[in-house]
Amino acid sequence: MADQLSVVTPRDCAAQRLLAAILVNIAMGTIYAWGVFMLPLETYLAVSRAELSIVPTVALIGFTMGMVLHDRLLRFLGRVKHSVFAFALTGGGFLLFAALPGYWSLLVGYGALFGLGSGLGYGLALALASAASAQNRPATIGITVAAFASSGIAMPLALAKFTTSHSVAHVFAYVALAIFAIGACATALLGERQKEEGHAEKRDAPPASGVAMSGWNFIRLAIIFFCICFVGLMTISQLAGIVSSHALDALVGYSLSILTLGYLVGSLFGGYAARSLGSWRALLLASAVTALGLIFLSLATPASALVGAACIGATFGSSASLMPTLIGELYGSERIGEIYGRLMISYGLAGLAGPWGSGVLYDTFGGYGPAVMTGLVACTISAVLAVSFRKLS
Repeated sequence: MADQLSVVTPRDCAAQRLLAAILVNIAMGTIYAWGVFMLPLETYLAVSRAELSIVPTVALIGFTMGMVLHDRLLRFLGRVKHSVFAFALTGGGFLLFAALPGYWSLLVGYGALFGLGSGLGYGLALALASAASAQNRPATIGITVAAFASSGIAMPLALAKFTTSHSVAHVFAYVALAIFAIGACATALLGERQKEEGHAEKRDAPPASGVAMSGWNFIRLAIIFFCICFVGLMTISQLAGIVSSHALDALVGYSLSILTLGYLVGSLFGGYAARSLGSWRALLLASAVTALGLIFLSLATPASALVGAACIGATFGSSASLMPTLIGELYGSERIGEIYGRLMISYGLAGLAGPWGSGVLYDTFGGYGPAVMTGLVACTISAVLAVSFRKLS
């Protein structure tokens, strides 16, 4: 149980741990590549788009549950067994559909098993990155989160032609084998020799201030995280429709790529922003840039659409590294997994409210104006709560 604690380690162990975190998140980031499988699955299974859309929703719920549970499970199993369990679920989820192709095996395999395993694996990767020294932690968390996002960029390019020439069930089998192979490499890097880390002294003790004791501080962080994720997930799900509604159909593909690239860059530098600007300034900046992105998206010009997508992608991505870094500073590094796991409930709620709510508003009002206004309200709430952290700086 001791091998997952945040402790002082030799430089080679730190590098080994970071490499393991990167490998874990490359595999778990497959959850961002659902778009590669959607159209082939729709044809293969002969189901409606609405029925098929339930699958990634279940996966998102499973991911959130995995993040909520990962810290407790990691303390119980230790790094190696936790890694084996997470990769067994993620690879097994793909393998279940490959062996028994059908809608229900997809719902159970990809939706429930892969979703849960992905959340558990992401939590493990974050724990590995968080074990770095206070000076290096923003960089290690940023790199680890960027590895998670990179799968959403690389897999569509790697599998685009492959999915047209092979059965989708065969594609799932190959993805499962790749996940198992990556899992074997990552788990091997978490070898027994790292158990000696547990006997060293913890690096960061929880702050003696009232921050660690105040439930209101957590609630504020949760609301801010929800607001940023609400806009981010709403934009991801509706960006093609928003751009198309402005008669900019030729920019749909570019805007999606720009948003993903912004996410990748934001995830790399979100931790640095938290460290260099301070808690409340970093949160305020994220809220302001998110609002600016929504305004640019509503201006209906090619340049503004791309700038808006980049802004929202960057702030949404930055939250994935900014929040763990802030939690480490407010609560102590050994509580990052515990607190961030609970905070992921906000992500899950935003994942349900953002895409669905914006779709309802569009159907009701015949345009994206009300959805954009709702997003701006969320940014305002986030900014006000960010400023309320000023006294803790």
